[in-house]
Amino acid sequence: MESAYHQGISEMYQGELLGEALFSRAAALARSDEQRFKLCVLLQLETETKARLRPLVAQLGLDLVEDEAFRAEGLRLGDELGALPWIDFLRTLERELKVYVTKYQRIADLAPVSERQVPQSMVEHEQALLAFVRAELAEPGSPRSLDAVNALLANPLAPSP
Repeated sequence: MESAYHQGISEMYQGELLGEALFSRAAALARSDEQRFKLCVLLQLETETKARLRPLVAQLGLDLVEDEAFRAEGLRLGDELGALPWIDFLRTLERELKVYVTKYQRIADLAPVSERQVPQSMVEHEQALLAFVRAELAEPGSPRSLDAVNALLANPLAPSP
């Protein structure tokens, strides 16, 4: 059980690297300033979440080195998804996020009680991303679609004037 937990924490950590690359590349391909900004807010969430996870990774004696294969996969996905129309990008992301919410909850459930806060925050992170996608699908361009994501940010981004 402990090795599955440790492997899960490593996957979470590397998954944030993948997410950073994906949202960065997709932002570079965005078709509007509004979409670019929203993707950069998602990028900020990935970066902050990875940093929040790093002390637990170190505490568990897991590798802190970022696996470049995850970054490369994120860039590939960013190219692929960033080429899609916004609605299709969001629908694809929604499908993937549902998988991650479930997967991360399983990992959090394996955590010892003393360590559960960080893995559970990873579930909340994925749920916030999913809330963004669903809000954006329900009302494309909504200024409130980032509310759940912004609530998790220690360093929220302000839109450019």
